[in-house]
Amino acid sequence: MKKSDFPLSNYTYAQLKRACLSSISEKLYYNQELHYEEKYRLIAHTPLPLLGVLVQLKRLSTNWPKLAAARPLICLPIGGMLERKSKQEALDQSAQELSNILNKVQIYNELCLISDYWQGDFEIADLVYILKTLVKQFSDTTKITPLGPSTVDIQSMVRSDEKRSYKETIIDLISTLKSFGVSSIDGGTDLPIHKLAVEQNLQVAIGHLISEKEPGSAQETWAEQFCKDLDYINSNIAPTGKCVVWYPWVDKSINSRNLQDNSLLGVHVLKAIALARLLLPTIKHIRVPWSLLGESISHIALSFGANDLGFGAIDYRTAEQLQIIRISKTTHLAGSPIEFIDNRQKL
Repeated sequence: MKKSDFPLSNYTYAQLKRACLSSISEKLYYNQELHYEEKYRLIAHTPLPLLGVLVQLKRLSTNWPKLAAARPLICLPIGGMLERKSKQEALDQSAQELSNILNKVQIYNELCLISDYWQGDFEIADLVYILKTLVKQFSDTTKITPLGPSTVDIQSMVRSDEKRSYKETIIDLISTLKSFGVSSIDGGTDLPIHKLAVEQNLQVAIGHLISEKEPGSAQETWAEQFCKDLDYINSNIAPTGKCVVWYPWVDKSINSRNLQDNSLLGVHVLKAIALARLLLPTIKHIRVPWSLLGESISHIALSFGANDLGFGAIDYRTAEQLQIIRISKTTHLAGSPIEFIDNRQKL
């Protein structure tokens, strides 16, 4: 690799060469496949600042995906309603609650709609019916996209069956969901379930759990597993074209109040985002869930390869149910996707 071929300063070029990243940089720049050992070096031994340099180098050599603004999200207690009411009564109440919320906001892009839960004393077909009916009822004024279950929801719906294996049960369940009209598996970290979903032509959004314990004494083990997970995605899921999003997931919020206490976790999240952008070339959307990570890390993550801001709650109930930030508090980060018609009213 010749320095003249790349728009890097002498200092940056020297840093890459000193870190034995010259050949890796060249392959990334020219969109060539990395060997396992090269991927492992990036994951286990490359510091965050140099990963940032490689991401920017990659940005110059590819058709960089556009930024996807944060999408407004409403969680309706459809599952809870179906456990207490008839299907029609649950539909009527869901429509009324959705109407009450939408009367107070102006949506400038699509609205995402999700149920409180998928497993309970009700028929899944009834829940999907209500979601699809709500989309039709409000189609004249609002573009609504219903979100499907996560892999966690799928696991909760699985019932033990001595006659069938766990895999066969999952396949049958996904096939049933598809027949009801479910078109995506939205979230969750179980890669085999995501693989089974794309094999049945469903879209998937894949999460990867990040924790503070990854580097440190377990760094080598984590690096190996992370490398295997990315290879699994590239080999079994990404080629189908049905994997639309990859995102890091944390089990606690990181915001301006606790950023100092969670600074190490924040670094791990940024590193995972950079690695996903470099090593998952066919997945267009690398999401930074700013509703969990906060504004500070989310702004920085956009420079490390993220291009999708995820979701934000419109109303207080959704924020509490899903433990995410209300989108009204961070509209300047997302580009003002909604407007509150009456700021005095609390949603």
